[in-house]
Amino acid sequence: MSDELAVAGLVASRICHDLISPVGAIGNGLELMGPGEANGEVMDLIADCAGAASATLQFLRLAFGARDPAEAIGRGELEAAAAAHFSRRKVTLDWSAAPGSLRFAEARPLLLLALAAASALPRGGALTLARAEAAPLALEWRASGASVSLSPRIAALIDARPAVGEVAPGEAHLLLLWLLAEKAGGRPWRQEADGAFGVS
Repeated sequence: MSDELAVAGLVASRICHDLISPVGAIGNGLELMGPGEANGEVMDLIADCAGAASATLQFLRLAFGARDPAEAIGRGELEAAAAAHFSRRKVTLDWSAAPGSLRFAEARPLLLLALAAASALPRGGALTLARAEAAPLALEWRASGASVSLSPRIAALIDARPAVGEVAPGEAHLLLLWLLAEKAGGRPWRQEADGAFGVS
């Protein structure tokens, strides 16, 4: 991994770490205030937004932040972070095929893959983790829903490694996925027939 990418990961991790606690505290304070008090509808909206921001930051900290690649990440932590982040997109994730814990080097690509796979579910749906035949990643996401449709742009970014200057900020997860896959000697892939997304 390049020095630039490592520094970016460290900065992102630090920012997320520093923001999770105060944003979470806002939600806690509003919960203590109770619904219906001090313009309840407005306060409920603020609490909802604070919860969403906290959930997003926790997910992005795992997906984009810096950690020891060998550090063990519990499945429960991954499930909770992903569920909270994707709930607003009406996408559920089934982690039952995952082991009790994964190394950060294994967990991170799964989170980035989930972001890619969820983009194929514009009307919501489900992502189910399944055993994949290809190494080094032994797991893959399978997307299912009323409409499973990946945009040509996202499909192109999965099919061929983009140059850094060609990627928009909202597509950064795909570039990072490519960099991590190449570091492990593989590449991202997709299979439209069964909505599968993996790294091999």
